[in-house]
Amino acid sequence: MQPIWEFLTRNDARNAIAIAAILISATVAISLYRLSRRRKSIVYEFLSMTRLLSMQEEIAGRVRILVDGVDVQDVGLVQIRIVNTGTDPIRAADYVRPISFSVDEGVRIVEAEIADKKPESIDATIAKEDQRATLIPTLINSKESLVIKLLIANFNGNIKTDARIEGVELKPKPSLRDSKWTPIIVTAFKAAMVVQGLGAAEVGILPDDFRNDYKKTKE
Repeated sequence: MQPIWEFLTRNDARNAIAIAAILISATVAISLYRLSRRRKSIVYEFLSMTRLLSMQEEIAGRVRILVDGVDVQDVGLVQIRIVNTGTDPIRAADYVRPISFSVDEGVRIVEAEIADKKPESIDATIAKEDQRATLIPTLINSKESLVIKLLIANFNGNIKTDARIEGVELKPKPSLRDSKWTPIIVTAFKAAMVVQGLGAAEVGILPDDFRNDYKKTKE
């Protein structure tokens, strides 16, 4: 333990650590600047994907779902949020191929609608076919979002997404682990722990065994 503290308490080691902390801070600052630059980004997220009836209810015939007078089976309700997470707007002219959600052969979309819009002024419309729901190209400004609701018969849980937008790729919303901010936060946290550790050694708040080794190197 003592050789480690001897190294940490030498002036050259302290200078090296200080320089490393400065470099880490500069890296974080540059990364934040790059992330804040103007860019296009649009993501989708499945908010819910549920069956409306249990298997027991369907088998027992206790409940039936009719759509336009037609009995439908294995009905699923799916809600999908689309968000412009970039700094630039996604304009109607940017769409080479519109955003769409499709289901497998033998599965049918019986209803498709815009369930929510933020703000309400978004002029959003859904075009429905038996196996595809398509968002008609429209302006979506930065931080704006909308929710699409699908009612699907013979639902098997599979939904495919498709889009072709100039300058951006439609992607699923990243998890916290995949977030672009995570490496920056981890780097900043490590730098803070280094600085805090050195300060703790100076004011004597480390555990006794660490502090005693540290004091011996100072004598």
